Amino acid sequence: FRFVAVMGGNFAAVRLYCEKVEPYLTDPLPYARTQLMVQSFYFIPYNLLSIYSHLKTPQAWATRWSLVYAGAAAQSEFSFMGSSFHYRTPYIHRLPQTALARTLFWILNGIMFAVPQIAALRCMNNPQIYLQEQEQETTEQTGPVFSNGGNTVGNSSAKKID
Repeated sequence: FRFVAVMGGNFAAVRLYCEKVEPYLTDPLPYARTQLMVQSFYFIPYNLLSIYSHLKTPQAWATRWSLVYAGAAAQSEFSFMGSSFHYRTPYIHRLPQTALARTLFWILNGIMFAVPQIAALRCMNNPQIYLQEQEQETTEQTGPVFSNGGNTVGNSSAKKID
């Protein structure tokens, strides 16, 4: 939705959102446009893969990438929210002084700031959830190896037969 707004979407809801809640999206400088393009093209696919990883099959990459994503999301949201209030931002592009606009702005951007941090905290506090699936896959691939004297019997790549 915000991506459509920053790229100049001509829908009534988009225009209303840009006028009443986040006029910074209409700033002619390229920062807001670049920031929302990064959020759309990198963050949305990551979020979809992360949701799949959390709900369907836990993946080992989720613990590492959640930390990277949390840092990127925190940096992007902090700088985006700060630039909406910055004194060098033209007054017409700053956040409106109405209670509704400020409430919606802080709720939407606060969610986009806090959710990746919570997800990374969950992944870092419970890494065994994601590593158990990986351990099960490696045990299934190698299989048990039995030894009877000099002969090795089982699913091993190094079979020794006398």
